[in-house]
Amino acid sequence: MQIFDADTVKRITGKNKLRQYPSPKKGRARMLPFAQPRMQPDLRATPGASFFVGGSCFARNIESALNFADQPVLSSSEQTPMPSPPAEVPKWFNKFNTDTLLNEIRWAVQPEWECGVPTLVEYEGEWSDLQIGWSFAHGREEAEFLRRAYARAYGGAATADIVIITLGSVECWFDNLHGIYLNGMVPGRVAERMPGRFEFHCFDFADAYAAMGRVRDHVMSRPGTPPQLIFAVSAVAQPASYMAQDALVSNMASQAIQRAAAEQFVRDHPDCLYFPAYEYVTLSDRRYSYHENTFNHVQQPVMDRAVANLLEAIMGPNEAASVIATRGLMADFATADMPEKGLEALEKHDATWGDSTALDFFRAQVFYKADRREAAMSYYMRAARSERMGQWSVWQTVVSKALLCNRKSEADEIVALAEQRGNDPERLEQLKLRYEAGLSRVSPQVAADPIPANAPFDGEVPAAETPAPVVETVMPLARQSVPKDEIELLHDRFREMLGADPQGLVDELGPMLEEKDLDDRFAWLFARALGKVDVPRAIEYLRQLCATDFKYKTSATNTLNNLIAQQERLGRPVT
Repeated sequence: MQIFDADTVKRITGKNKLRQYPSPKKGRARMLPFAQPRMQPDLRATPGASFFVGGSCFARNIESALNFADQPVLSSSEQTPMPSPPAEVPKWFNKFNTDTLLNEIRWAVQPEWECGVPTLVEYEGEWSDLQIGWSFAHGREEAEFLRRAYARAYGGAATADIVIITLGSVECWFDNLHGIYLNGMVPGRVAERMPGRFEFHCFDFADAYAAMGRVRDHVMSRPGTPPQLIFAVSAVAQPASYMAQDALVSNMASQAIQRAAAEQFVRDHPDCLYFPAYEYVTLSDRRYSYHENTFNHVQQPVMDRAVANLLEAIMGPNEAASVIATRGLMADFATADMPEKGLEALEKHDATWGDSTALDFFRAQVFYKADRREAAMSYYMRAARSERMGQWSVWQTVVSKALLCNRKSEADEIVALAEQRGNDPERLEQLKLRYEAGLSRVSPQVAADPIPANAPFDGEVPAAETPAPVVETVMPLARQSVPKDEIELLHDRFREMLGADPQGLVDELGPMLEEKDLDDRFAWLFARALGKVDVPRAIEYLRQLCATDFKYKTSATNTLNNLIAQQERLGRPVT
């Protein structure tokens, strides 16, 4: 219990300008259209400090925001040799309880544990890594190699200036043989073969508090200068409960226990901070907080705003925080149908910090949607040429936009740039196919004599220049099969892109639907992303879907009808 005398309370409240809960008349902007809680300033770090972030996909959202602002992040390295494309590797670092995360942090610096190799579980000739998940199973030699590489990837916790731990579920599985917690449930057939080895634990307040203590004891006792340790409660819901309660009830109980434990822990340990990312998510309307097609995964823009607040609180006003906040505000104000507010946030950033190159692509998107095509293409090209921002998804978008705006020479430049810098022949081929598809829709005169870069643009795109749909048919033939674990990782990533970067989703997923054996979930994601960036194409594609035995046909039909009605309200009848 904290006890203060009246004079102390008066001093505290006198300095707290945010002590009153918002109301419709006072503080409305702190809650609507989305919540914007604030951390109290507590300057403990300097710009350029390095970060290690551990936890579930909520932690990956934090890393994404930090990476966008070019902050040094020492966790979830894409270079870790895992059985996935580099962009999918971070998903393997999702930890669903605090002790499983602590296992890896310890093993990274404790050779006697051999990076956790002894904990691998053999079943029917394969060795499963229960610190990652039961389905992560391989032959013994490969399993041991991956285990060592995986644990070493957590070495950043021993050197980072700032360590952020996101607290997950209180429902955990325990291995009695090794005395360690696991990252998920063990299949019943395995538990039956190993009676007494595995058991389920459901933490109470004292258990959750003690787990935080174990993390602090290890992290703060490292050699040299201890890091700044920050705790956050994950707003990602546990997918299922192992208790008798409704999952909705047990999830709220789990998060409430972790939130209460975190509050008490940082009160008792002044060297730790609480980061209110959980409040950013749960106090906002769900359309800003969670992805439309999942009720438990968090959208990136809300996390951008939360991380920006964290950086400003511990470092003071800085460009990185402003860059991250601006990206989040532009996306969320677009969702709120208030794009002018997003543009205001961008202009405020530019007036304070200059036109940071990290935001070039987003500036271009805003200007393009406002039919300011000249300004849009200038920023699209600067983003594509940038060493940091220039990447496949950006190149694909810029090629499409350049051809839409009759800028063949600029599309040519991007293809040449990708040939020079890119190291992925498959994606380069996809980019060239996109270029050819877009070029085929440009009139012969334009292809031979493109409009100069400084020529005025009247804001209208001739119908003949509309690019061909990326997906020619709903059910292409001879598609490549994709392993099940990669399918799920891929789906999670595209779900996140739907809210944060729908154009990028269209550019990347479109060719994949033609070439790979992806289920109807991906076609539905693609259709919804099209609805955000290109309504006529979305209508055409949805009509194709609705003409088949599409799994989500009812939802697709409703979306199709809504888009058609929207176009008609805008005076654009659909034939």
